[in-house]
Amino acid sequence: MSVAFADSTFYIALLIGRDANHANAMAAARAWTGGIVTTEWVLTEVANHCGASRSRAKFGAFAASLRSDTNTAVVESSPDLWQRGSISTHSIPTRNGR
Repeated sequence: MSVAFADSTFYIALLIGRDANHANAMAAARAWTGGIVTTEWVLTEVANHCGASRSRAKFGAFAASLRSDTNTAVVESSPDLWQRGSISTHSIPTRNGR
């Protein structure tokens, strides 16, 4: 089974109908048949973005549905995992070489 990483941009576009990427995110979500991996940090970004919008009420149900979805893995945060990710971010070159 294929697995994709879902970032905050994707989830925000799914939740907020007026988002410029909403239609594309909905189409991708409908078409995808594989697994999804995301992180608690991604969900924190989504919650923060939804906190000041009309989508605030949607976030609780959305987060609960992700946690109960057997095709979605939410990687829990930990100080060790954050540290490892922080270090690797600085050692991997970006597309423009920086």
